Amino acid sequence: MLQQNVSAKMENKFGVRFKHLIFYLCMTLFWGTLALKNLVGLNIPVFIFLIYTIIVSLICDRDEMIALAASCIPFSSSLQYRYILLIIAGIYIFRFYSDFKKTKLWAIFGLFIVIWEGIHFATFGFSIIEYLRGFAELVFCIVVFSSEHRAYDFSLIRRTLAISTAVVCSIMVLDMVLQGLSIDSFFSGYYRFGQSIGDSAEGYGGTFNPNRLGFICNLSIVGLLQCIYAKESKLIDYILIPILAFYGLITFSRSFLLCLGLIAIIFMISRSKSFWKTIRNIAILGIGTGLSYMLFVNFFPNAYKMLLSRWEVEDITNGRLDLLTFFNAHIVSSFSNLFFGIGMQNVPEKLFALYGEDLPPHNGIQEILVIWGLPGIVLVICWVWLFIKGAKSYNSKMTLINFLPLILIFVYIQSGQFFRSGAVMLSIPLAFISLCQKIIKPKNIGFETEFLS
Repeated sequence: MLQQNVSAKMENKFGVRFKHLIFYLCMTLFWGTLALKNLVGLNIPVFIFLIYTIIVSLICDRDEMIALAASCIPFSSSLQYRYILLIIAGIYIFRFYSDFKKTKLWAIFGLFIVIWEGIHFATFGFSIIEYLRGFAELVFCIVVFSSEHRAYDFSLIRRTLAISTAVVCSIMVLDMVLQGLSIDSFFSGYYRFGQSIGDSAEGYGGTFNPNRLGFICNLSIVGLLQCIYAKESKLIDYILIPILAFYGLITFSRSFLLCLGLIAIIFMISRSKSFWKTIRNIAILGIGTGLSYMLFVNFFPNAYKMLLSRWEVEDITNGRLDLLTFFNAHIVSSFSNLFFGIGMQNVPEKLFALYGEDLPPHNGIQEILVIWGLPGIVLVICWVWLFIKGAKSYNSKMTLINFLPLILIFVYIQSGQFFRSGAVMLSIPLAFISLCQKIIKPKNIGFETEFLS
């Protein structure tokens, strides 16, 4: 491999280990190109990123290919990331075909999900092109799950995601600054970080739903905390965590704050070796939170007022309970809705045709029932359970830290989308990889629970 030879020569010459040197140089070029496209306004065609993907996939190793795919999570509102995923999956199979020695059961259930959606071809607005594109994330999941390779460079994959998220958020902040807007003054209105703020932001692809951006920030923070827990951390990880926490905070996403608090508590308790160290860690967390709160209130008063107003509304669910009730009635209203669904394509248009309103489901489990009915929910549950069991066959002592990404995904989809969300589906391979890591727990730990033992 070209990269291995270069790394070996660098190590011999300088006595320093330059692992993944070429990959990081390629990613720096990728991030820089994206910044030029969105901040300077250079007309860089999308196919340039596809060519870049082909080059990286041909010269880099398995972990770097997965890390490149993980970087698509914060890019899921821009570029043609589904084509990038399909390119990576195809080249991965071509280059490492020996990794696929036998058919996995979860791959079969993944195929059943694809077939079940295909049966909906007669529904309104079905497109074969969108059908194939719509399962790019699932195809990539199946490739990762089915590969026999499990010796991942976990920190590389997680750190690439975190840096990519920080780059994307920084591009949006710089875009605001270039338009003459300070961060705090801009939050005096109804803007939430992640929304489009002008024509230049549109070049980024419409930016984000703020709740989704908050989820991506949380996912990136989880990965960095796992690096720290597994003693694979670097200085950059400690720098990125508060940066990502700030970016997540100014999305004003309530789910971000709740999930961040849950993640921090689980991490602190899991790292403790005794009851008193648990109390100490929780106290440190409380002091750190208090100091962060004081800094935020004093330096960003307008942003703080807007964040506070998000919790003072009469309906804190923002209408999601009403939607839950509405779609429960929709599901049981007919045999077709209950056992067939409406299909994954063009859900807003189909619901508008039925009810005269654009009301897509805001609960991931209910979303599966709406689009695929009871057979769909059975297939998805079996698929998730089987890939967890598949990871357990490699890592028989899964801990709560291993499950953190999967827990975050499950909590997020209670108020968001599941299969129709590229960010969520792209997160599932990370959850699987996390389950595969054999993390050595601190000795004398009294609070960590092993799962599926």
